[in-house]
Amino acid sequence: MLQQDMIHMGKESSHSPQEVLEMAEKTFGEELGLKIANRGDGFIQFQGGGGYVTVQARPLNGGSEVDIEGREWTNPIVAFLSKI
Repeated sequence: MLQQDMIHMGKESSHSPQEVLEMAEKTFGEELGLKIANRGDGFIQFQGGGGYVTVQARPLNGGSEVDIEGREWTNPIVAFLSKI
């Protein structure tokens, strides 16, 4: 069995948690075509293309602390973190 490429990264952002989650929905859902698999207070999870992306955002110092985990979507995850 082959191990899938997984990534787990975090970042502090000046955007609010709600803004981060809205940006994630636009990026991973609308632009990349992943389906929303689950969402709740402070997180959204996408699935598609043989992998997944989970974005969590918590309030921190007027902005947010963002954690992203994913499989098969490493480049888009890194790009997303660079723009938030």
